[in-house]
Amino acid sequence: MFDFYFILFLNFFLQILIIILAFFQLILSCFFKFSKMLFLPPEVQLDIFKFLSYEELCSIEQTNLYFRDFINNFDGELARQKLPFRISFPIIDQVKDTRKLIKAEAENIDFPLNERFEEKLKNELENPIPLYSMNQDLENNIFTCLSKEKSKIIDLEYCHILQLPTIITNKNQMKIVYYYLNKLFNCSFECGRFPNFIFNPKLIQLLFGNSRQIYINDCTILILDYNIENRLQFISNHLASANLKIYFWQNKDIMGKYINMLVKILASGGDKFKEVDMSFHTHSKSLDIVITVTMLYDQIIEYIATSSDCSKMVPNIIITYINSTSHKLNINKRAEKVEIKQLYGLKCTKYQIVNIYNPKVRFEFCHKKVCLSFIHIDKIKE
Repeated sequence: MFDFYFILFLNFFLQILIIILAFFQLILSCFFKFSKMLFLPPEVQLDIFKFLSYEELCSIEQTNLYFRDFINNFDGELARQKLPFRISFPIIDQVKDTRKLIKAEAENIDFPLNERFEEKLKNELENPIPLYSMNQDLENNIFTCLSKEKSKIIDLEYCHILQLPTIITNKNQMKIVYYYLNKLFNCSFECGRFPNFIFNPKLIQLLFGNSRQIYINDCTILILDYNIENRLQFISNHLASANLKIYFWQNKDIMGKYINMLVKILASGGDKFKEVDMSFHTHSKSLDIVITVTMLYDQIIEYIATSSDCSKMVPNIIITYINSTSHKLNINKRAEKVEIKQLYGLKCTKYQIVNIYNPKVRFEFCHKKVCLSFIHIDKIKE
């Protein structure tokens, strides 16, 4: 009987030993596989790491301290953890199920702030800093909500709710916000809906500079008269999205001041946005949306035609608006290969705009009008 239990124990011990040896073999193989990279210049190492997935980067981080620090230093340029979540910032009166609430506490965050950053915070914290973009609701309970539901109505039953300081008044609160924003910037989200709030771009600039971006595959942002500059700054500096939908609701004639800013986003955002869909609306009877659309339309054409480098232009652009006036968009004088068709009562006008420096760079424009007017602008592949 003793021999039987001894053999059983020995067999179990050998299996555990095999598993441990296999684990160390895996770690060593990863180390030797990437140890040759230690002799490469940092910029070459970075280019190699850009081809790796988030899971592969996590494995390499465990091989040695050099790779861990290197990956952490360039985390803004490397693969992110993909989360099948929708991110949003709702106002919630009360969270009934406290199990779903993540209430951030400074004691649970263990990392030091360097002296230069400490001094910077001391100067900035003389005045309270809002976490979210400025608006009249900052005193309410605003939460960062992650859910697997894509519906317009947020069901808290399916949410993970993160409570961060809405107004930052001290170093501990800044520490909390820095920690969790850094976590969010290292993830990519399936969906994002921002009708009311976005993160304050000035705060992101303070904490991280302009290098940090939040990655959202399908993102919708509402822009109103009072927050247009703030939100365009956020889009320009801190957002990357495959499909970006922007709703502009105007009641004042102020859009003209921001057309250049919007065109700059479209002209330089090709690496961040595959498609940008802009929809223009108004409640004001005295405001003609077509004037805004015409300014935007003319500047896009001028940029495509005359820019010496269109390589960073967003490849797919959609402009939607209600044309309730007799004002019409004219076919630009630079248009080539003009086609006007009538199909099932729908008038469709197509033409191409060619770059004067490189005739291979072409964008196709397509105007359609049903109840709404649509302009599709698509880069033609060479």
